[in-house]
Amino acid sequence: MKKKNKIFLPMMVALILVSGISSVLASPTDIKLTVWKPSWGIDEKYLVPIFKKFEKSNPGVRIEYLFHPWEGLMERYTTAFMAGHPPDLFYLPDVHYPKLAASGLLAKLDEFFPQDIVKVKKEYMQRWWNSAIYKGHVYGIPYVHVGITLAYNKDLFDEGGIEYPAPMDDPKFSEWTWNKFVEVAQKLTIPEKDQWGYAWAANWAGDAEVWMYCYIWQAGAEIINEEGTGVGFDNKAGLTAFKFMNDLVNTYRVVPDGGMNPKFHDYFYTGHAAIAPFDCYQVTAMVKDYPELNIGITPYAQGPGRNLLDGRGMHANVGFWLMSNRCDYKDIAYKLMKFLTSKEYCEEYINAAGLFGCRKDYEMKIDNPKAQELGKIILAAAERYGHAYPINPHQIEVNPVFYAEVQNMVQQLKTPEQAWKDAVNRINEILKR
Repeated sequence: MKKKNKIFLPMMVALILVSGISSVLASPTDIKLTVWKPSWGIDEKYLVPIFKKFEKSNPGVRIEYLFHPWEGLMERYTTAFMAGHPPDLFYLPDVHYPKLAASGLLAKLDEFFPQDIVKVKKEYMQRWWNSAIYKGHVYGIPYVHVGITLAYNKDLFDEGGIEYPAPMDDPKFSEWTWNKFVEVAQKLTIPEKDQWGYAWAANWAGDAEVWMYCYIWQAGAEIINEEGTGVGFDNKAGLTAFKFMNDLVNTYRVVPDGGMNPKFHDYFYTGHAAIAPFDCYQVTAMVKDYPELNIGITPYAQGPGRNLLDGRGMHANVGFWLMSNRCDYKDIAYKLMKFLTSKEYCEEYINAAGLFGCRKDYEMKIDNPKAQELGKIILAAAERYGHAYPINPHQIEVNPVFYAEVQNMVQQLKTPEQAWKDAVNRINEILKR
């Protein structure tokens, strides 16, 4: 009897183990994957049919999806993880995911799929792939990126007798510098006509830092140092960037409302501003909503920091598909990640959103010819000068501190030196946590 038990018990344990493993590696009858995504407003139209195609080609797999608001984004995900019920797959930008990665909540794709992730990497531009890496591990597959450039009103340039900025590949493009930008903006600022050379603000209703970090990069500094342990603009370049932003508002006076209008783009829409920064999706919408505007697009003017992106760094953050570490069916979930990011299934959705794909074989196709023309310029600029957010779990806390100090400066509550110094000290405190 004892002999039989010695044989029988190990067999039972083995059966239980095999049964458990099969539920993880799976493909029995009913596998449910939950997918969450902040809404772009067109998700039901474009993304749901892609889910259905995946289900059809993978019998037994069900996808439960949630398209949620951007408001309260991190609170939503933090609560889900703390409750032990996070989504299996989800989309987050570079500024958000590192906090989850640092807490060990995301699957390290290079550990679960080491051979395949090497192949997948080859499909993407290195610039965007780099942002998927946190502390040496790959956490996501790049999906989209944006690109902020300068739009200019050709009619106002013509009225002022001013040449348009030269295209990127024109030898005269090198003349488009901070000094030239200021000269043009001053000539096109006519306060008595409520006309301004540059529509810009430090208190935009969205993520205000996206209109400011570019000047740090153009001056030749970084927001956070390479080690991720302290600020990267605690130097002459950082102070130069703060002074330039302040001068645009308070010295050259080319910016309306003292640089404190959260709807500053309205000046450009209504023909009262000659130049303004816009993200790629905003340009697509502007062409449709304001067809009377005669718009040109140019990269940012060159700052003194030519060691970094030739002094023309522009905001171009990246969004990823990510996997929860708690996902029970990682093989199937990874298969869905690759399905969603494949050229066949990502392009139409991304183009409809007015964003750009991260794949090397991405093709931008916008129905509106003018939007297509301008979009190509923005995409080319982003691929040459684009700078994503620093991949740091504290970046999301750094942003409001940075733009709060710029707001203090442009309102003349602090000098540029004091605002810069306080930004450095406050952000260093955050990064020490």
